[in-house]
Amino acid sequence: MRNLLAAGLFRLWRSKSFYATLAVMAAVGAVEPILGYAAMLDLAAGGTADAFISLDSRYLLFPFLSGILLSIFCALFVGAEHSDGAMRNKLAAGHRRWTVYLSNLILCVTAGILLCLGYIAAVLAVGIPLLGPLRIPLPLILWYTFCSVVMTCALSAVFTLAAMLCQEHHLDPLADGVVICHQEGYRRGIASNHGDVLHWFPRYGKSMEDFRADTARAMRGEDDQMLSYEQFKSYMEQYRKELGEQAGPAWGREELERARQMGLSDGSRPMDLASRQEVISMIVRAGLTG
Repeated sequence: MRNLLAAGLFRLWRSKSFYATLAVMAAVGAVEPILGYAAMLDLAAGGTADAFISLDSRYLLFPFLSGILLSIFCALFVGAEHSDGAMRNKLAAGHRRWTVYLSNLILCVTAGILLCLGYIAAVLAVGIPLLGPLRIPLPLILWYTFCSVVMTCALSAVFTLAAMLCQEHHLDPLADGVVICHQEGYRRGIASNHGDVLHWFPRYGKSMEDFRADTARAMRGEDDQMLSYEQFKSYMEQYRKELGEQAGPAWGREELERARQMGLSDGSRPMDLASRQEVISMIVRAGLTG
């Protein structure tokens, strides 16, 4: 488990999708107080008495935004692990599936908490100078923040499980009924009547079709500009072929011919990579001929 977490944290540290979602959270956290301050100035300019907008309403937005961004991040982060062959390597190394899931869950929870902290830091840093401190009592703020973190952990568990199930069972997110929102579930008769997420996504120029397409791209390994395992093998085979077709340098042709005469090598592929077996065989043959 420790090795899985260490490798996962390193991958999280290098994940472009994590920094992109974190930047969005921080940007929204910084913009919300500015919008509130602008609205307060408009009210004051219009002659509204006691024109005041509290920072509280801006602070309380982060659980909703983090849920949307966390669903995207988990699909990209976990999907990349399957598409680039990391999951197969972990299982081949002897790790059990539940430990792999638990490590991914811990990483997604960590990312979710960092997303929330990114919003909180930005909204307080910008909002307090513009709108003043929070008016909610401190114990209530701490309780609300704690509940929001718990909700983030629960969402991380759901998103991580969904991403891993789609990969493990080869589900197509673009197929009918595989990835649906709450409202789509209601229309199919399998969920209660809620609008999620169809009343949120359009505000950010997104739709469930976009989400399903992003999930499919993540499962194919098209996020973070990472190659899939099959793509890597194809490129490696082409690279080896090009090396094998290259002639050796002029300064080494005499030694190459001597090695061929001594039976150390057949003289082919002088610029190609040598396997451990080939190196061992040449060393043994050189000892026998010596």
